[in-house]
Amino acid sequence: MDKLFVQEQQRLTDLFQQLTVEQQHFLQLQKQNQQQALQVKGGLAQDASLNMANISDNLDTFAALEAMNREIDQYHFSASVLANKIQQLKLLLPAAYFSKIVVRFADEPTESETFHIGITGYQNWAGEDVVYDWRSPIASLYYDQVLGASAYTANGQIIEATIDLRRQFQIDHERLLGYFDTQLAVEDPLLIEVLAQDHQQYLTDITATIQKEQNQIIRDEQTDALIIRGVAGSGKTSVVIQRIAYLLYRNRQKVKASDVLLLTPNKLFSDYVSHVLPTLGEENPWQATYQQLLTQTVQQILGPTTAFADWPAGTSHLAQLTTALTTITVSVDLFQNLSNGLDTTRLLALV
Repeated sequence: MDKLFVQEQQRLTDLFQQLTVEQQHFLQLQKQNQQQALQVKGGLAQDASLNMANISDNLDTFAALEAMNREIDQYHFSASVLANKIQQLKLLLPAAYFSKIVVRFADEPTESETFHIGITGYQNWAGEDVVYDWRSPIASLYYDQVLGASAYTANGQIIEATIDLRRQFQIDHERLLGYFDTQLAVEDPLLIEVLAQDHQQYLTDITATIQKEQNQIIRDEQTDALIIRGVAGSGKTSVVIQRIAYLLYRNRQKVKASDVLLLTPNKLFSDYVSHVLPTLGEENPWQATYQQLLTQTVQQILGPTTAFADWPAGTSHLAQLTTALTTITVSVDLFQNLSNGLDTTRLLALV
């Protein structure tokens, strides 16, 4: 076994052990937080009394209730933080990272920094970034698929850097199965192996094998309405799902998964893509078929009791629409301004 493999295995072993210890620690903290919250709520229920005898008693009662609410809110906040940490660790333990890059920045050209990239980011107890999220700005250097001079954008600034190493890993929990030093991902043994795997029941994420052109689509933040064109099997759906994950990551303070609508052709397709975002640490967006969206839209316009004819299974929707268009009487009442009910800044289309 070569020395480099041993070094990479040792690094993975150390990190896996660290993540395992932290997982047990946070699970214990979560259990303690739940128990303390229950005790506090029980005590508050016994101690609280509404005394409205006079203005002074009213103020004392309101102050006591406010203090109770703040204490309970603190436990809820702690529960949310702990749940997030535990979810991150759950995602990382099967494969803590899938690649690393060694980079020299323009302001310190003689100093090299190493960044390990994974399906989600993670900071250890000391606040050090041990794994960088694949959606982070620095990770775009990996997906640019070049060695040598490069650059990435962070906080609106272009940061120049030189990539000295681009390495991909195959990892199974604490075991390093293999690694590859590469330049162009299309030639990567890892990519070839992934593409050669048997067809699966559910769509899986392509985080470790995103190509340069796909990365440009996923990270595009300048285009309001984006149409992705490609032949069947070219990866349009995978790119769209990864783009949703990226946009949720970049706009976490103002956009939630429930703000996104994913239109799908049928329920089978919805099930097929439903496993990707949870494996990336994100919730699934609202999914609807064209039939469901039309039904809801008609009911919003004409009333909740309005029925919309189902499309029979096994028939061509396009054929039905073509027939309907030959007999329809066009009038202004048939049209609405899309801006009334559609946010075009979040429009994704598959062609």
